[in-house]
Amino acid sequence: MSHKSYPKYRKQKSSNGKNDRAFVEINSKRIYLGEYDSPESREKYYRLMAEYSTADTI
Repeated sequence: MSHKSYPKYRKQKSSNGKNDRAFVEINSKRIYLGEYDSPESREKYYRLMAEYSTADTI
């Protein structure tokens, strides 16, 4: 049985250095999660990873 690796929680820096955005890339598709390191973006990330772990694709 192979181990499924999870896409990383990543940061897109804004031009003004504020309001950096969180995203994850799944199957070459970038999904934005909200403000980087916010509780809401982390929650969205963990929810997506739960879906990702049970499905072949999202």
